[in-house]
Amino acid sequence: MDVYDRINGLLAEKRIRKRKLCIDLDIPYTTLASMFQRRSKSVDIETLKKIASYLDTTLEYLVTGNEKYKHTALAPANTVTIVTSDNQTYVYKLANDKLNAIMTILNNMEQQ
Repeated sequence: MDVYDRINGLLAEKRIRKRKLCIDLDIPYTTLASMFQRRSKSVDIETLKKIASYLDTTLEYLVTGNEKYKHTALAPANTVTIVTSDNQTYVYKLANDKLNAIMTILNNMEQQ
């Protein structure tokens, strides 16, 4: 089993098609299809990170197949994780009042 089999397995589990993955991650479908057809050994690490994040798994699982790392850990209570468009991840632990304030802001933005 290789990285491609693991990606296919996770896509099947989540009932996601490769085309949807490509659209959601802004990866050209031809790029992904070509990678899978050739079983390319040199895959862009940023692409794998995006795929792992999208499939709620870890890069470790995709690369090694170690089941211990298959699912990302649930975030601890009162944490906010922000992933920017350039795939930078920031995790903040917040007091209840600040977390509630952020949730209020997000709910207001959603309603607009």
